[in-house]
Amino acid sequence: FSLVVLENGTIITASRISGHQQFTAYSATGSQSWQLTHTGAYDNIPADPSYDTETGTTYSAAGPKLFNIPSNGSVLSSTNIAPWDHVAVTMVAIGADTLYVGFNNINPASGSKLFALNKSDLTAKWSFSGDSRINQQIAVDKNNNIYFSTEAGTLYSVSASGVQNWKVESGVLSQISPVLT
Repeated sequence: FSLVVLENGTIITASRISGHQQFTAYSATGSQSWQLTHTGAYDNIPADPSYDTETGTTYSAAGPKLFNIPSNGSVLSSTNIAPWDHVAVTMVAIGADTLYVGFNNINPASGSKLFALNKSDLTAKWSFSGDSRINQQIAVDKNNNIYFSTEAGTLYSVSASGVQNWKVESGVLSQISPVLT
């Protein structure tokens, strides 16, 4: 799994141990600072963590849940975001006041959903359905347009209000995610 490094040098990792989601923090010197475990995300692998420098919050998702991982290791909280038959697959993309995370239906033919969440209380602003499974990463530009790709080879641009700006169908299966420069 990828890791995040906080401003104070703390390193946070996400993993799955014996079917449980586990988040571990290490000091800049490599010693373990704390470890938090969650047992209710149905044996799913957690997505790579994302760090919000504005709020000092680290996020990850697994199964239908979004995790708020405290920098001090106090209490791990989770919020149900997606329906029970959806599995988190993307890192959490962080906007000014919105978090974006993608979930795939456990049935590959049933597509995916991109959720926009209010950063303040993690309630859903909107969701957008993709044509197939979402690839691992979501990109957000300076105007809060969201970009993501699907395994069917479609690249989507969605506005900050959840309306499709455009889509490009490559006609080739892909597991590549968009990157903004």
